[in-house]
Amino acid sequence: MPNIPRQIGLRIDGDRPVIPALEAAVREAGLEFCDVEGFGELAYAELEGSKKGVPQRINGPLTLLSVRGRTRRAGGIVLSEFVCTLSRQIDSGIEVLGGRLLGGLATVLELRLHPLCTLDDALSDDDEVFTPPVSTPPRPAPVVERREVPGRALTEVQAATSPKALTAQELANPSPRSDAMGAGWAEVFAESQRLRRAAAADGVDDELEEDEDHRPERGDYVEHRQFGRCRVIRIDDDHMALKKPDGRIVQLGLQILQFRLKGEAEGKPVYEAVVKPR
Repeated sequence: MPNIPRQIGLRIDGDRPVIPALEAAVREAGLEFCDVEGFGELAYAELEGSKKGVPQRINGPLTLLSVRGRTRRAGGIVLSEFVCTLSRQIDSGIEVLGGRLLGGLATVLELRLHPLCTLDDALSDDDEVFTPPVSTPPRPAPVVERREVPGRALTEVQAATSPKALTAQELANPSPRSDAMGAGWAEVFAESQRLRRAAAADGVDDELEEDEDHRPERGDYVEHRQFGRCRVIRIDDDHMALKKPDGRIVQLGLQILQFRLKGEAEGKPVYEAVVKPR
């Protein structure tokens, strides 16, 4: 990704058409895609009226309480859209107006530009993702109570009360738990699932290929090249909503992404989001 600053601040003085002045500020800053916000003063403003795209003139002088919008450069053309909140002094007091900004004359503008990037840039194959290692604490061995049983050796008692060791095939393909199984067998199957996940995280499970595509579920973690380790809060057929470490919510399109199981954190799978090969 290009090294884009977090934000740019600037001031525009003099009587200038407000929309061209906003677009020129973005163009002169050399930004392809950004959010714009600010405040200032207008001689007059044109807001969208009752019919879409038809301007309604608001005479000033006006205080521009806030202006917010987004611009995108497409070749030599700047595409933009802005909304604003205005106030002015009238006979009965202060009137506050707002809506989609279509034009006007600015006398002073104090602006802040927030550079953005597209999803393709955020998931560029040139970037490298650091995935912290996931370690699983060892599970303590089951404690077998030592007691004397008349007529039977101690080793026989241990063999009868200890869970049977599972083969590699049983660990990879555990069979459903029957109603006759006790709590000890339930622990065995839980342990087998943990071992399988740990083996996948270490890259030693032959049946889980590195490039296999998975689909995270709600509550799982996703490692994103731009946003870091996020938690899945909503997922459907086409989109996934992630909660970033700073608490903000972002949405990803699933058509261009695939997910690889990387490990486990807080008892939940951790996936890596990568762009699907074309």
